Amino acid sequence: QNILDKFNPGARQLINAGKSYLKSLHGAAAAAKIYLESLSRVAKQAQQGTCGGTADIGIAMQQMVDVQREIQSQQLNTLKAFYVDLIVPLESNIEKDTKVVQADHKKFNQQYRCQYDVYSKAMSLVKKHSKKSSSKVNRSSASYDKEIKVNQITATCLDENCSVEKPIIATITH
Repeated sequence: QNILDKFNPGARQLINAGKSYLKSLHGAAAAAKIYLESLSRVAKQAQQGTCGGTADIGIAMQQMVDVQREIQSQQLNTLKAFYVDLIVPLESNIEKDTKVVQADHKKFNQQYRCQYDVYSKAMSLVKKHSKKSSSKVNRSSASYDKEIKVNQITATCLDENCSVEKPIIATITH
């Protein structure tokens, strides 16, 4: 989990900030819609007025409302494009990358455990074999050969991070 916390924090922060930005702009758009509806009603009432210049003011207000609605429409289209073209793909890519990182991390841990198990068994066999052979003063060349093979396998396992299977070590030592 520590690896996943450190994985792409900037992209995650960008996604969260983008979603917050979209949410706030949708709220502002809803408030603007209510405001424009109210302004439109006032403009219609002014257009129906019989006093001097109120009809002209009403027409001007209605034109302002129409322009503002067009601006709001363009802004909402831009927000949709921002969400569809940036936020959604970025979020899906982060999720995919997170799954890949999790799988690779799990695979690494399994390989490490397997190699560590092989190494620890080889070391225990070497210790066991050295205890047996140290009690014997006269060792045969076969016992030296076995010890050399076990040491070579252990060194190979450590140096190259190879995965030597248990049956091979068991076969060599017996």
